[in-house]
Amino acid sequence: MGKLVRKQTYITPAQDDALKRIAGRGSRTEADVIREALEQYLRTQEGPRRDPLLDIVGIASGGPRDGAERHDRDIYDRA
Repeated sequence: MGKLVRKQTYITPAQDDALKRIAGRGSRTEADVIREALEQYLRTQEGPRRDPLLDIVGIASGGPRDGAERHDRDIYDRA
């Protein structure tokens, strides 16, 4: 884990009880449970990240129409 930034907030007694139970079940710290929950929440709010591999989609457009059937010809210069 990299550098951490200190934050302070208020939670309800019910949230505090649940946090203690969840942390105690997994032998984790309350701070760790809060960080994990926050990370999951932030992922839902930011939306999906764009996969850089999607940038290659369509780069071969305009190529031979029978490329799937005759790929050896196009890749290896064989008939």
